[in-house]
Amino acid sequence: MDFKENTLGTEPVGRLMLKFAVPAASALLVNSLYNIVDQIFIGNSGAQTLGNGATAVAFPIVSITMAAALLFGNGGAAFASLKMGENKTEEAGKALVNAFAASLVLSLVLTAAGLIFLEPIMLFFGSTPEVLPYAKTYSGILLIGVPFMTLGSGMSNFIRADGSPVIAMGSLLAGAVLNILLDLLFINVFRMGVAGAAIATVISQAASAVIVFVYFLKYGKHMKLDIKKISVNIKILGKIVTLGLSSCVTQLAITVVQITMNNALKKYAGVGNMSVDASVALASMGIITKVNGIMISIVSGIAFGAQPILGYNKGAKKYGRIKKTYLISVLYATCASALCWAVSVFLSQPVISLFGKDDPEFLSFAPIAMRTYLMCIFTAGYVIVSCNYFQATGQPVKATLLTLTRQIFLLVPLILLLPRFFGIKGILYAGPASDLLSALVITVFTAKEIRKLNRASLDEAKT
Repeated sequence: MDFKENTLGTEPVGRLMLKFAVPAASALLVNSLYNIVDQIFIGNSGAQTLGNGATAVAFPIVSITMAAALLFGNGGAAFASLKMGENKTEEAGKALVNAFAASLVLSLVLTAAGLIFLEPIMLFFGSTPEVLPYAKTYSGILLIGVPFMTLGSGMSNFIRADGSPVIAMGSLLAGAVLNILLDLLFINVFRMGVAGAAIATVISQAASAVIVFVYFLKYGKHMKLDIKKISVNIKILGKIVTLGLSSCVTQLAITVVQITMNNALKKYAGVGNMSVDASVALASMGIITKVNGIMISIVSGIAFGAQPILGYNKGAKKYGRIKKTYLISVLYATCASALCWAVSVFLSQPVISLFGKDDPEFLSFAPIAMRTYLMCIFTAGYVIVSCNYFQATGQPVKATLLTLTRQIFLLVPLILLLPRFFGIKGILYAGPASDLLSALVITVFTAKEIRKLNRASLDEAKT
């Protein structure tokens, strides 16, 4: 038996979940800190509201880049795990090569398109005239780092699938630490403002990508990257895209939500009894989105940590272990999202003050907005883990549809509809309403899946 059979197929599920989920969650948490660290430094420099507004406008670029990374990275890692569960390690290696080539090509296309159409893109993303110069500076530099972010974040999923979750975490942790140090240097010492924050991010992402690249060139256990054999197999790439589509759609949906929200904030910021300046509204919701992103990264890390276990045991037809892995990951993710809910509700004021203390309007509006918009995020762990379960077990259509439920089918329409009746408060109410409704929809699917696993487990026990 190989390494994967000795661990993923036999080791106690609870122990495996800790071994894979903790590094995965830590890696994604570290990745989400890139932008939030930038925002903290920017908020405490001379461009608090406008600088934070610029990062909110630029956030869709990060989401689109992560969508590309997850399409090939998460999808490729899921495919590789399934193949290793079937003892087909050669096909797993082919998945790595194809994912790497496709990620590189797509990221270069995104960089070129973003730089060519930078100003119209910033306006489309919801920039106000006051925020636009800052947004163009920050985003223009950030776009140069898109290939590094795509390869570093995406290919770290393969390191985890290769049986080295700690190294996957370390590749991103190294970049995050470097980002903080460079932010201190470029913003606090050299006074480079939003440009310094963007440069620090790009250099840090490049460092993470180099670590991933070196791992697969020299140290891969079951998968190695041979530059001379880089090619694209349409059949394998199609499988990767199919399995990665759910995670990709999740990120693209976040992009759609952010763009819709930015433009709604511009339109309704001065409407209702909670009237606020549009730039303050943009900055506040940008911060709330990033804070929420920390919680999402933790529960997504738990879900991604479960993915190799689910994929391997699906390939090995060990249904009892599949069910146990899902239930344990739901428990872990729900505990994490409940903790994040408590922080956002009871500690909103000190959290918001991290991003600047000089604008009274911002300090008044942002904590109320955070408590309202995130009041039901305790459901997020269950929702994200369930969507990832369907992806990891080879049910991409269900995974994609369920992923779209909260973001596209519920949240976007509510953001557009509720402000007509409640002004800017309606945008805030859209968050908890979509959280609760999506959890109810997903319960219908997961209840049916648990019944199916129970039947399969009984049949497994008889053989």
